[in-house]
Formats: sequence, structure tokens, C-alpha cells
Amino acid sequence: MLFRSDISLSVPQNHKLKLLLNYTAGGYTDYQWLVVNLNPTYATQAGNDIALTINGTGALGFNNYGDPPTGGDGLKFKNGANLIFEGAFMYGISSSNIMNTAHIDYLKSRSLDFSNEIPFTISNGGVADEHGRTVFNDDNGGTGKLKIQTELNSFSFANVPNDKFITLRYTLRNLSDSNYSNFYAGLYLDLDIGNYDGDTVSYDETNNFGYAYDVDGNPDSTYVGLALVSSKDYGFYAILNDGSDGGVKVDDKFTDFEKWKVISSGIAKKDAGPGDISLAISAGPFSLSAGGREDVAFTIGAAYNLKDLQTVMIQSRNKYADIPVEVIKTENIPSKFALSQNYPNPFNPSTNINFSIPVSGKYILQVYNILGEKVATLLNKNLSIGSYSVKFDASSTYGGLASGIYLYRLIGQNIVLSRKMVLLK
Repeated sequence: MLFRSDISLSVPQNHKLKLLLNYTAGGYTDYQWLVVNLNPTYATQAGNDIALTINGTGALGFNNYGDPPTGGDGLKFKNGANLIFEGAFMYGISSSNIMNTAHIDYLKSRSLDFSNEIPFTISNGGVADEHGRTVFNDDNGGTGKLKIQTELNSFSFANVPNDKFITLRYTLRNLSDSNYSNFYAGLYLDLDIGNYDGDTVSYDETNNFGYAYDVDGNPDSTYVGLALVSSKDYGFYAILNDGSDGGVKVDDKFTDFEKWKVISSGIAKKDAGPGDISLAISAGPFSLSAGGREDVAFTIGAAYNLKDLQTVMIQSRNKYADIPVEVIKTENIPSKFALSQNYPNPFNPSTNINFSIPVSGKYILQVYNILGEKVATLLNKNLSIGSYSVKFDASSTYGGLASGIYLYRLIGQNIVLSRKMVLLK
């Protein structure tokens, strides 16, 4: 038996529709309630050994904060137990101007600074085996809002050695008329690895990532890692939630001052626990000019011991260099192939590469060093006729490139176009 219902296009986001089904058979009568989530703004990305629920307003793990949190599957490794209580994206320029979705009152309420523009949806194939995307802004941030639009792209790869992490790239666009300096962006995660009172969080100074594990667990208990992969301006803060070790206390109120502290203090506190723990990892400071953009990317990975986790996190940073940056298309129709000189040139650390194509098809844009060795693939996809701009950030490519002359090359549709550019640090 098939039931069909027509739903209004104006239904609110994440609206719970309750259907009452009454049935009678052989003298037996009963009923059942069916609950359907309409117009969802969140989904669980599970394209490899990592499964993570992502929502359209900056939260990770679950859509709804509370005790317990609801709306999603949390964070899981190899379909095991949930490993997260709360995950939140945050950015700002001061404690008075910090936008976030982390909790305000523990177990009760959270910040709602972000407003969704495009719900989180997942597609298969292309750049990654699973690719998630959402867009949100800080219109709900009140007088402290910065007028930043954030586009989150998430990437999962199914094949070894890239099957144990998920990459989260946040593209921040400054839609205001102000030039921002001292800008920081980061993630806050409240992790519950096992019996949460035995959890410990530390920072791997050699490989630059934070990790958490349960000291009371089995020898091969789950280790969760969190790394900044888009640049080297690392920030990290290990948190014992009750603040008894002298750090911030987050199991009562989590103030804007404390949120700003954990993302703007650099590598400030490297260890916490055992106990109920959290961690924050961040990038900054950097400048974000009026009309400008900045990509800040993190990876979340897991393994059954620290040695394997180190391999996972190193690979996640290497893999990020192969993920193409955003391609921006303009509306003009070009009459011939053209590859423009990058601008600025010389550059440090990023530059823009513009090109035009009069024929649709698959195009590859790659960067080579002076020895002819490929150091980055910026683009590898089908494009329609038009003019395009691609950003190349040398600081996020294989741990950073040295100063020197590099060659960028556009290949496709029986053409090969090349130009030189200079990285000057």
C-alpha cells in the first residue's frame, strides 16, 4: 500500500511532521505514530570509516544541543559507538565579536549566531567519494556580527590511505565594508571517547594535531584526531570541562571571552585529563579584507592507537593539497583559449589564476616546481564554456612550498597552456 502526501514549499526547516496510522485486521485494532523530518538542514556524511553529522548552521555531531543531543548520528569510527557530545564552528576578531554555535549554558542552550542559506546536502563522486556542502551567515549575531558568509565543503574518500578522515573546508567571505585583522577561526569539540571521566586530550607537537583517547579503555581503544590542514598558523587548547586544572571551565557557562581565548591563544594548553574533556583547534591570526575570502580547513580522523592516528593525520594534510580550491565562473563567453598571468606575482602565500575556455570539456590545472615535479593539482573536472578564477594557496600545499619559480599548466581539449610564477617568502 502506497501513501502519498503533498507538502507545502513553505514548510519550515527541520519541521517534524507527525502521521497517525490507524489499522484494523482480524478484529485487532491499533495505531502507530510516524515522525518525518521535513526540509532537513543536516545529514550524516559516511563516505568512509568516519561518519559525521553536519548541520547547516555550524554544528557538528548533532543538529540540536541538549541532554541528550538530538538530530543526527554524532561522530562514529567504523560504525562504532558515538564519540562526540558537541561540535561547533567559531570565528571572530575579539571577545566582543565572536560568532559561534557552541553552548552558552551547559546542557541547556547554545549560541545561534549563524543563519542557514543553503541546507547541508551530500553528493557522490567528483572531487571526493562523498562531498557535502552548506552555506550560512552570521546574521543572527546581533551587534557583534561581522557580516561573514561561510561556505562549508566536506570531503570523504573511500580508498586507503584516505579512508579514516573527513576534511572540512570553511570558505569565509567578508561581505562587509570593513577590513578585519586579528581574525581567528576554529572548531570546538566536546568528545566522549569511552567512559568520559577517563578521557584525555593532548597535542602532538611533531605532527601538529590534537587528539583524544580513553585512558581506561582497551589497548586498542579509539583515538580521535583534529588537525588544521590549510595553513601553519596553528592554535590549540586542551580543556578539562570542570576547569579544575586551571584552564577554562565549560561545564557551566561558556562565555564569549572563554570562546575567544580558546581559539586565539595559539598553542596555549597542550594537555587535559583524565576526565570529561573538550578541545579547540584554530587558525590565525590572519587578515580578511572587505570583499575578500579565506579558506580554513580541518580534518577529523580516527584510529585504534596513536601511531596509526599519526599516519592518518599526516595523510589527511597531504591529501588536502590535492583537493581543488573553489572555481569561480564569470558570465562572459570567451572566443579563444587563454591562461592569464597569475595575480599577484610574485606572491606569498596565495595568488589567483585566471583562464578562459571556448569549448566545454574536462580541464586540469596543475602546478610544477622548477625540476618539473608536480606539487599541486588545483583543478580536475568538467567545465562549461566561460572564464574562471582559481585560488592557489602555497602555504597549504604539502606542508608549504619554498620560495622559487613555479610553472602552472592548463591541460584539456587538445590544448596545453603554461606560465611561470614566483613564490617569494
